[in-house]
Amino acid sequence: MTTNAKIQLPVEVLGHILACLADDETSLRSAILVNRDWAEEGTSVLWRRPSVSSLAAICEDRRQIYAGKIHELDFAADEDGLWHNGFTDLNFPRLKGISVDFYEPLDGSGLRLGQYLQPSLEVFHFYGGKLAEDVLGLLESQCPRLHELILDNHLEGVDSERVLAFLKHSRLLKSVDLGTRIEDIVSDEIVRYLANNDELDTMILTKPITNELMSKLAYQLPCPWKHIQRLELRIATKAATALVSTAQSHTTLELDIQDSEVGILPAVCTLVRLRRLKLTFRHERELP
Repeated sequence: MTTNAKIQLPVEVLGHILACLADDETSLRSAILVNRDWAEEGTSVLWRRPSVSSLAAICEDRRQIYAGKIHELDFAADEDGLWHNGFTDLNFPRLKGISVDFYEPLDGSGLRLGQYLQPSLEVFHFYGGKLAEDVLGLLESQCPRLHELILDNHLEGVDSERVLAFLKHSRLLKSVDLGTRIEDIVSDEIVRYLANNDELDTMILTKPITNELMSKLAYQLPCPWKHIQRLELRIATKAATALVSTAQSHTTLELDIQDSEVGILPAVCTLVRLRRLKLTFRHERELP
C-alpha cells in the first residue's frame, strides 16, 4: 500500500536540525522559506544573537516578534546606545546575556535597561552610562539565574555596601569582574567576601591587593581564592607569593605585579593545574 501523506518532523527535532545551521546564515535563510514551521524554527535560530541594528531595522509593529526570539544582545557600537530607550516597550523572554557599552543620551535622560532584565538572564555586562533605574535592584528581584557579572563603571547612588549586599544576594554567581572604574568602591570587605566564596570559579579584580590586605585575608581565611580556576589580580609581589602558595586550583592566572620586591616564579611553579599564565611587571626587572 502506498500513501501520499507527508512526513511531519516533530518541532523539537526540526529545531535541533536547524540549530546546526547557526553558523551558515545563507543555508538557514533558505531553510526558512520551506514552510511555516521551518520559518518559525529557523527564525528562532537566526535571531538568537542578532545585531542591535538588525532589531532596530524591523518595523515597530513587528519588532516584538523577533525580540521574543533573542538570546544575546551586545550594545557595542556607538549608535547602538540610541536604541535602549526605543526598546522599552519590548519584552525579551528568552534573553540570557546582555552587554551594555558606555552610552549617555544627549538629552540628559537616563538609560532604561529594565526590559532586558528577565528571569532568563544569566549574563550581565555593564561598561557605563547614566541609568534611570536601580539596575542592581532589578537584577536581584528579576534575574534569579544570574551567574556572570561585569561591572566596569559606577552605578549612580551605589556604594561599596550596596555592591556587597548584591553579591551576597546573588548566590548563583560563578564569574565576577569588577573593573578599574569602580576600583574606589571595591572595599576590603568585598575582596574578603569574594576570596571566601566557594561558588566562584572566575574572578577579575583591578583593586590592588597590597601586602597588608593579603596578610589580613590570610589571617581571616584558611585559603583565600581556594576554588577559583581563573584569577586576575593587580597585586604586590609578596602578596602574590602568599596567594599562590596556598591555592592549587588555578588553571588561568593573570597577575599585574605592582612592585619588584621578591621573585614570583618559584611560587608559581607549584601550581600543578596551571594551563595559562600571564605576568605583567610594573617595574623593570630581570627574570631568572
